[in-house]
Amino acid sequence: MAIQTGIEATETEFGRLLRRHRERVGLTQRELADLSTISVRAIRDLEQGRARKPRPDTVRLIADGLRLGGQARADLAAAVDHGRLPRGDYDAALAPAPVAAEALVGREAEVAALVHELLERARPVRIVGLPGVGKSRLAQAVAARLHERRMPVLWATAPGHAPAYDGALRDDRLAALVTDAAAELCAGHGPAPATADLVDVIGDRPTVLVLDGAGDAERVRRLTRDCPGLRVIVTATEPGDDAERTFVLAPLDAAASAELFRASAGLPLADEPVAEVCGLLDGLPGALAAAASWLAVFDVDTLVATVRHDPGALLDDLAGRAPGRERLAAALAALPAPTRDLLRRLDGDFTLADLAAATGAALPEAGRALRSMLVRGVVGQRAPGCFRVLGVVAALL
Repeated sequence: MAIQTGIEATETEFGRLLRRHRERVGLTQRELADLSTISVRAIRDLEQGRARKPRPDTVRLIADGLRLGGQARADLAAAVDHGRLPRGDYDAALAPAPVAAEALVGREAEVAALVHELLERARPVRIVGLPGVGKSRLAQAVAARLHERRMPVLWATAPGHAPAYDGALRDDRLAALVTDAAAELCAGHGPAPATADLVDVIGDRPTVLVLDGAGDAERVRRLTRDCPGLRVIVTATEPGDDAERTFVLAPLDAAASAELFRASAGLPLADEPVAEVCGLLDGLPGALAAAASWLAVFDVDTLVATVRHDPGALLDDLAGRAPGRERLAAALAALPAPTRDLLRRLDGDFTLADLAAATGAALPEAGRALRSMLVRGVVGQRAPGCFRVLGVVAALL
């Protein structure tokens, strides 16, 4: 059965059969509406696939209006469920976690914390941070850990978001359903027939759903309410609401940054240039991996000098993968204008008192501004009470 994406419609088996019967007896949609007491809009939506789950009494009234015989009525009723996955017709083997090509470095504590959170509580988890900080990779590791507990993993990439992994679902119907439900869950408005179908499929079965790139908090909350065994992981650059557990993903520490950079470079490198590059790139995994790829054409000294001159110069992988600079610039452009202006004014290390003095704001107001920047990952904490705008952020702004 074809499934619609967002508010776009794709014809269903029921819609095709309904239109064929209507045209066979020579009725317009308006005439069938009059005979069946079903609205013209409902008939149009059913034929076009915008409505995909007519109730039994709706099917009966339409069959009465078309004056269908016994077999034709049975065929029309059977077409409602044609091609749909029956409830619970999937397992951990059919829905595995996507396999990552690269190792996960320096995130064991984060993985353990998120797995514990998801096993103990039903509320969705939202991993928040800058593009390139490793949100998708962390979500994959958490999903893989839950999959080891025999929980099926439904992974969906938000519309317009670069896919982090190839689809792993081993059933085309389930894959199409998850893709279309994800589009509805991210849209936050309009009809959501695919999401309703997903609820029917999941039921109360323990399952992991990853929405990589965004997810409307209200729709995600309703989904978890309807599916008590479901655990949802959302990755995004913006926080959600209080009903979600927001997990701010910070850059890697110095040791993990150096380990990742060396692993990405695949070369023996001295400690000093590695430490400088890792510091200039703020420990952002995507930036470190991209910079390491440039060692195929740069020597170490040239790489260090380039990053020192402009931390944002080598954010794109040499092979053309993962446009880090574009993604980061887009994320910064989406920040509120006052936040962008404030980030441009902050230079070097600062404290909350420094921020209040620079903006003329009271400490509570300055604290809210600082928290907003910390949650979005554009500011890092260098020591207790001491903060700094990330170098790549300052360079792109």
